Amino acid sequence: SDASEPSPWQTAGPSAVVRGGGFSPNWLRVRPGGCVGLRNDDAAAHRVEPSGRALAPGAATRLCLAGVGVHRVKVDGAARSGGFVLVDPEAR
Repeated sequence: SDASEPSPWQTAGPSAVVRGGGFSPNWLRVRPGGCVGLRNDDAAAHRVEPSGRALAPGAATRLCLAGVGVHRVKVDGAARSGGFVLVDPEAR
């Protein structure tokens, strides 16, 4: 991670942990223009889609999604992986 970019765990906002290829919690809610934090608690590296960003074991990243609505975020492209991010103008 770039030293100038704050860790997802140092910034306010929703976050999830990747365990067994899934999100915990499964749903995150963010305002438009906001980002969510993801941390990989698995022993293996994962690829987070739609960003395509690699997430090493123990690593954290931020994911920012454009557009209001429900966004499906997959881990390694698996059908029942990852979770969902709701970009909601009414989120606080």
